[in-house]
Amino acid sequence: MINTKDLEFSYKEIFEFANDAMIIHCAETGDILKVNKRACELYGMTSDEIVGMKVGNLAKGNEHYNHDNALRTIRKAFEENILLTFEWEISTHKNGYIPVEVNLKRLGSKSSKLVLAMTRDITVRKVAEQKLRERNKYFRRLMSISSDGIALIDQKGRIEFLSESIKLITGRTARSLTGRNIVEFIHPQDLIYVNKMLERLSIKGSPFRSGSISIRVKNNSGQWRNHEVYFKNFLGNLRFNYVLLNFRDVTERLRREEEDREKDRNLNHLARLSIAGEVTAAIAHEINQPLCAAVNYFAGCRNRLSRENFSRKDIIYGLEMAQNELERAGKVVTVIKNFTKNSEQSPKLISIKEVIENAKDIINAQIKNRLARCDINITTDKKVLCDEILIQQVISNLISNALDSMKGLDVASQSIDIHVFDHASDWVEVSIYDRGIGPPEEMISHKIEKSFYTTKEGGLGLGLSLCRKIMKSHRGKLTITAREDGYRGTRASFLIPVARA
Repeated sequence: MINTKDLEFSYKEIFEFANDAMIIHCAETGDILKVNKRACELYGMTSDEIVGMKVGNLAKGNEHYNHDNALRTIRKAFEENILLTFEWEISTHKNGYIPVEVNLKRLGSKSSKLVLAMTRDITVRKVAEQKLRERNKYFRRLMSISSDGIALIDQKGRIEFLSESIKLITGRTARSLTGRNIVEFIHPQDLIYVNKMLERLSIKGSPFRSGSISIRVKNNSGQWRNHEVYFKNFLGNLRFNYVLLNFRDVTERLRREEEDREKDRNLNHLARLSIAGEVTAAIAHEINQPLCAAVNYFAGCRNRLSRENFSRKDIIYGLEMAQNELERAGKVVTVIKNFTKNSEQSPKLISIKEVIENAKDIINAQIKNRLARCDINITTDKKVLCDEILIQQVISNLISNALDSMKGLDVASQSIDIHVFDHASDWVEVSIYDRGIGPPEEMISHKIEKSFYTTKEGGLGLGLSLCRKIMKSHRGKLTITAREDGYRGTRASFLIPVARA
């Protein structure tokens, strides 16, 4: 059985040593009737000093935190018998004015005329809230001037939130777009990608969590602008059930990239024309040989036909041989035409062996023009994803450099070896060896990485610079070193990644 005296003692202990400041007020006058230890610490006064004071003596004393408002609030809590929770500012002897959180509740019955005030110092919380407001203000400002946009959409594409930067990006305000569907502003041809994205994201338990798409978005002027959109899926999250979109207008970047590609195409085209120009005599010889042979076969057929007794079999054979020679000449013309045409980069899946085999005609033309020799050794047939013409251009440029390095040597010493082999499991290597004077030290020291590097008198340095850019566009690597097989000369090689199955 509980002893009421012990219970009374416990209540007094709880009141006295509570963590919150506790004050008992008279509901009619607001006078302070009793305080606990924490209240004395909070106000910086003794119990005797506080008891008997008016509630207004503890308030800040401005137009809001004053005696009349404090007394009005105390009476409201008493009359309505409700728990009132609010923020207030008090005056303390030690710390001046500080913010507090106050809970007011009537004590006992209406006849008691008592109200209990529980007060807690919230200075730290208010400082944290102020910092948070300042930080939010900073990030809000940052988001409003950012070149990137942020959006939250639901699973149907309805816009729930837009950063203020949308004004800079599209010319429209966030308020005018919020609540509308994103499909209203996306190019009809790109809707398939957006709808597919939303469909995959809305599947419950979908592993499709994030990714990116490229779409065209209409701005306030009616122009279609290219945007990169990165998305992250939070659908199904109880507290954040949205798809988060980060988007950026990349129209100008894509335009500059296209201009750069056009410049590269033109430079590559000029370089191939230069190579073709250097070997014009050899190319003419390559074409002239089958043409002359075809003429001879036609002449032989005509002579046989002029006789009364001719062999039909001999005539057919002569015509077939003439056709073969003309086809050989046509192949040379096609190879040179393809090599020198100015076309957009067009990567395709092809074996490295086929790339080298198809380049033999232009290689032979270069070699014969200098009366040199060339041996080709291919030990791999792995497939690569490349633009065949550009890779052939790299090979032709490297062979041109190799031939230049052997100028002055006797014809018998002018020899080039081309080796094509596996380099580890993920790469194929094409190495071109010459027997010239060897590479200069600055080229070995990676000055090849600098644009327009050349050792030729009057040279523009386009060759190696273009080779480097071509290999970079193929995720490959170009290196120039001295030979290490006992011969004097240079080893120019490039790596190109094997295409994944």
